[in-house]
Amino acid sequence: MKIHKVEEFELCLDIHTEEISQRISRRATIVTPIHVRIGPCCYPTDNWDDFSVVILSWWCEQLHFLRDGLTSCAELLFMDGPYRLHISPTTAENICRVRKFVEGKGYQTNEHTCDLRQIEEQIYLASSRLLALLQRLDYWDKDCDNLAKALILLKKEKE
Repeated sequence: MKIHKVEEFELCLDIHTEEISQRISRRATIVTPIHVRIGPCCYPTDNWDDFSVVILSWWCEQLHFLRDGLTSCAELLFMDGPYRLHISPTTAENICRVRKFVEGKGYQTNEHTCDLRQIEEQIYLASSRLLALLQRLDYWDKDCDNLAKALILLKKEKE
């Protein structure tokens, strides 16, 4: 496979303390603006809202499975819609292909080439920031437990 230019992978998680506090006071599920930016492209859109604690937990687990060879393709699912990113390794060390997928429509764009370590780091940092905020707001539920456990798996060095 031809390796293309490695593109920046950025996880954009917008944490507004006031909005999250209001959701907590209403005992509502935590929803925040979240999307992925690869180069100039945003996915699903630059104003996407989703269940961040839940999907970040899934993403950490998927990246752990990919890194440890338990799967050949990590699926980063968005809960609110049929959107996902497929991440699969290439023959180059730490370089992966990222493809945008919409259920029922298939792959939507050309594949992107990204650094797997950067993807892991972006997801780890965003997850850590979100959990730290929720802990400061004295909010913790089973979804937070799941994300905390998944973070440990993601950060654990491959044995």
